Amino acid sequence: MVQGEAERLVEEIRVFGIEEIGLKAWTKQHQVIEKLNMQAQISVMNQSDEYVVEALIDHEKISTLIHCLIVCEVWKDTVLVKVQQDLASSHYVKLYLIMYHEAVILGLLEKAFYHSSAVSMAGDSLIELSDYCYRKTVYLNSFHSDTEEESPKRDQILNMKDIERLEEQKKKIDFSCAISALTVLRFIVENAETVPISVLSRLLTEQDIMQTLIPLLDDAPWTRKKDKVIEKYEDGKWIEVSQDDLHRISKTEAQVWLTLNCLLLHPECRRKYEWTENRKSLVMKLSKYFNELLIDQVTNAFLLSTVDLPVAPHSV
Repeated sequence: MVQGEAERLVEEIRVFGIEEIGLKAWTKQHQVIEKLNMQAQISVMNQSDEYVVEALIDHEKISTLIHCLIVCEVWKDTVLVKVQQDLASSHYVKLYLIMYHEAVILGLLEKAFYHSSAVSMAGDSLIELSDYCYRKTVYLNSFHSDTEEESPKRDQILNMKDIERLEEQKKKIDFSCAISALTVLRFIVENAETVPISVLSRLLTEQDIMQTLIPLLDDAPWTRKKDKVIEKYEDGKWIEVSQDDLHRISKTEAQVWLTLNCLLLHPECRRKYEWTENRKSLVMKLSKYFNELLIDQVTNAFLLSTVDLPVAPHSV
């Protein structure tokens, strides 16, 4: 995809209502966003000009993508549950496409938010996006990879009913979106000085995002044991981990550590977070993870931030 084509495609992106999802125009836009996401990925891999992200920023489409993401989530949670039983056989591909659309949008936002200017361009729509990320952290806290049913093998999938295959795909997409949301959340927090005040207030006060992130390090939903083999979820798939790499922090786990690091170190976050004894006690439990490997892989600045945690009146 050349830059001119990317500019034209980005300019045409618009918001669709829930009632329009799955229609011809919506399907065409899904294909457009998928192409843009693929090109953005190629640009990142080749370390070349990220003209897709630049076009999203220049044409002010970041907030549009966020709105599309939320609409897709709402459709999946309210409409899909009502129609999947009846439509799974006759419209399996279409239903899968709509579910997958959420992951595609999130993937494009993930690449865009690497740039602070994209985060700033999101404006007030960051409130909806941060709420979305919070919901995904709650989901991950209820997800236990070791107790999940083993993924069906190829022959089992072929013998599945369409509704069963659709539910299996939904599980995979839900998990994938939740993992991606951790990265998006990190980028939002890292830009604490420029995001709307209401975003930080919701994350730190109403939702207390640290209280949902810290337990993830204990449960590690991105790690599972399968047939006596340890696997970690990276780059959209489960990968077997060798004995030598068991203590290597996965990309997903690193996102959690980096987000916590920012929440504890960033002046804006420290100023807005009301420290109580309970909150301080939970954060101090992280000390059990502190070792040379963690320091080497993440940052020793995080360790220093826990030495002098404030327990002071809340200030705005």
